[in-house]
Amino acid sequence: MTSSADPPSARLRSLSRAVSALPGYHRVADRVLPRVRSNETFVELVVRLIGQSERLGTPSTPMVAPKGVDGEGADRWPVVVVTLDDPAADREPSAEEVAAVVAEVTALQERLRCFRAVFLVTPQGFTTVRASGHAVEVLPDPHDLEDPAAVRRHRARRVVSMTDHYRAWVVVDVPVTRRATIAAHERELLEALPGYLADQVDLHDLRDLPGVTTPGGTGRR
Repeated sequence: MTSSADPPSARLRSLSRAVSALPGYHRVADRVLPRVRSNETFVELVVRLIGQSERLGTPSTPMVAPKGVDGEGADRWPVVVVTLDDPAADREPSAEEVAAVVAEVTALQERLRCFRAVFLVTPQGFTTVRASGHAVEVLPDPHDLEDPAAVRRHRARRVVSMTDHYRAWVVVDVPVTRRATIAAHERELLEALPGYLADQVDLHDLRDLPGVTTPGGTGRR
């Protein structure tokens, strides 16, 4: 008998919409949560109570994911930020170039089963990435900022902000107008994640870690 239950990301989206509509939500999100996250004593207490380490990729926000990588335990996988813009480019990336990188990242996710991805794109790449089911953030159109230096400053701040917000472990830069594929050294970083995650889990204290130590996961039992 097949289950008709929504995938985890669909349930997270519904919950996120309901919570964000509550009175006082924005005050809590903007003022209270950053203070809680920066309180080392509180974080250590939570870690001890729930029996997991922050190094296992504890998420700070709900994230959507493609169906092929949206399963039990995926909400605990580390986040990888993938940038698909190129401030030095003299043209915008084509939909085909963006789609090629998105497909490459998705294939790595399905094979390694140990990380979630959020993309940073210019407006022209948004539709392609979003149609794939991935989380995505959009930069302003470079022509709207006019000054190339302003474009670079804004991009740098966005990458730093996303790294902090999503607690990203890795930032993968893919200037798709020059190279519509992940560089070899960055692919090696992603392929190192499964073994590293498995090494961080004390299987005597935490016997089952969905998505890492359970059957079909990345790590070893």
